[in-house]
Amino acid sequence: MTSRKRKSLSLQKKLNILRVVKENPTRKKVCIAKELGLTPSTLNSIVAKWIELKENARTFDVKCKQVRSSEHVQLDKAVFEWFKQARAAGVNFDGTILREKALEITDKLSIDDFCASNGWIDHFRNRHGICYRTVNGEL
Repeated sequence: MTSRKRKSLSLQKKLNILRVVKENPTRKKVCIAKELGLTPSTLNSIVAKWIELKENARTFDVKCKQVRSSEHVQLDKAVFEWFKQARAAGVNFDGTILREKALEITDKLSIDDFCASNGWIDHFRNRHGICYRTVNGEL
């Protein structure tokens, strides 16, 4: 018996699979799984985690294949909320501005064991699908 190669599915693909299952409630899941190129157990685990997947799609980038939360969830949420507000106001970013704000919020939340390292900044950007672009306004 040959073993199958494991493959990771992005959140977007999992949401599409959920949509197909929801649109075809009378079809057997085995048939749907075969049609989508999945094993039935993979399809069943995706369907079983549908609430978690929808929440993750709201929080994380839908292109990501693995969803990992930060060790300091409150800090992560606070920095991301600040980021969204600042980006909407037209502020241009780089890693140093993000690091300074993270350290400022860390002091407010009384978190002692946090270091805003380059690795943390990279992972924060990847978790939220952030890329540094210049925000251009109309003149």
